[in-house]
Amino acid sequence: MNVALVAIGFLVPLVVTGPYQRHLLVNAAILGVFGLGVAFLIRRLGMVSLGHALYFGGAAYAFGALSTHGGLEIVPALMLALGVVVAVALAVGSLLVRSRGIAFTMLTLAFGQFVFTLAGLTQTRSVTGGDDGLPVRMNGTLLGLTARDFSDPVTMWIICWAVVALALIALGLIGRSRFGKLLEAIRENEERVRFNGSNTYLPVLAAYLVSALVAGIAGLLFALYNSFLSLDVLAWTTSGNALIVSFIGGCWVASGPLWGALIYTLGNAMLVSGGRNEWQLYVGIAVILVMVFGKAGVVGSLQEQWTRHRERRLPPVDLARTN
Repeated sequence: MNVALVAIGFLVPLVVTGPYQRHLLVNAAILGVFGLGVAFLIRRLGMVSLGHALYFGGAAYAFGALSTHGGLEIVPALMLALGVVVAVALAVGSLLVRSRGIAFTMLTLAFGQFVFTLAGLTQTRSVTGGDDGLPVRMNGTLLGLTARDFSDPVTMWIICWAVVALALIALGLIGRSRFGKLLEAIRENEERVRFNGSNTYLPVLAAYLVSALVAGIAGLLFALYNSFLSLDVLAWTTSGNALIVSFIGGCWVASGPLWGALIYTLGNAMLVSGGRNEWQLYVGIAVILVMVFGKAGVVGSLQEQWTRHRERRLPPVDLARTN
């Protein structure tokens, strides 16, 4: 992501002036950040998670509980919530990353549903609010912004876009680093990496922590913007949404989940406003079409087509001259 694109992103509220449209863009940005975390695992290790709502919703609830029940100001509550995400991801990930394939996917789903059920129990109702939800009471300020400022779509878009830019830069640097190359080697042939004397457990665990941290940051953005949390943020369907936008946009393209989130959010809003209550059916059809005809996702497929178009326009190589 270059500087010009980042600058253009900050100017979006000047072009999109409708309050509802701005609201949709903020939701798409938050879902896109969540998708970046899920897609990172897929792109670097080929590991599909259906339980990252544990970190998305967990960070949101940790922040909400610390602010509402603990009386902490916004900044320390945010820092502690991220600390909780890292600690939980370290504990859970140390077990999960020992498995691969469908076993890993199902275990992530199991852990996620365990926390979802735990948060809805009567014993934890005083902390999470149970089925009634948890109104988040924010204390203090963040960069001079109060709780009322965070509910403004324009202000929140600027914050979300800054987070998007930083996340893309950070994940890009990780991918181009020696650590990122090691992850790709593990994805392609883990046995050979082990045979060469490299440890694979710790790099995979570190990648899982990075993925969980990005998902947790998205959850904090959600809590700041909505000021209210329900158990839905911990449900497996929330993890599924992040996975869907990653597939639609393209897991193998850095910005794929962001475009997927935009397509998903705007498409969903159009279907619902048009009286299409069965919008899940259309989402399923869209995912099937993408997986069958464009496995690289919308963005990835467009990039492939553009590359082929450019190659066809190149002049043919004169082999006689080259020899």
